[in-house]
Amino acid sequence: MSMWIPFMDNVNSMFQHRFCYTQLSAGNVITIAYLVAVGVSLPLGVFVDTWGHRRLMAVVGIVVFLTAQLMMLAYPQCQGEEESGVIAVLVLQGIGYAFYATVLCATIPLVCKLSLLGTAFGLMEMFESFF
Repeated sequence: MSMWIPFMDNVNSMFQHRFCYTQLSAGNVITIAYLVAVGVSLPLGVFVDTWGHRRLMAVVGIVVFLTAQLMMLAYPQCQGEEESGVIAVLVLQGIGYAFYATVLCATIPLVCKLSLLGTAFGLMEMFESFF
C-alpha cells in the first residue's frame, strides 16, 4: 500500500499520455484520489474503531487498492479525447488509501512499545516515501 504515494507523485505524465489529459487537467483530476481519501477517512476510522476486525479491514483495503490498480491497467488507451471514466479508478484508489491510513497506520501503537513509537512512525514514513 505504501506504493501509492510514489505512484501518485508520478502519475501526471501517465494521465497525459495514456488518457489524453493536458498537464493542468491531469493534475486537477489526480487530486480526486486525495479528496476522496480525506472525505472517507473520518467515517471509515469511526467504523473501524467501532466494529474492530482490523485484519479483515486491512485485507479489504488491499483488495480495493489492487482492484483500482488492475482497473487502471485494463483501462483502454484514449483516442484523442480525455477519458473521464478513469475518475472511478481514482475514487477507488482514494478509498484504498483511506483504508491504509485508518487501519494500518493506526496499528503501529498497538504493536510497538511507547518508547519506540516515534522511531516506528519514522521508519514507516521512510519506507512509504522511499518505495
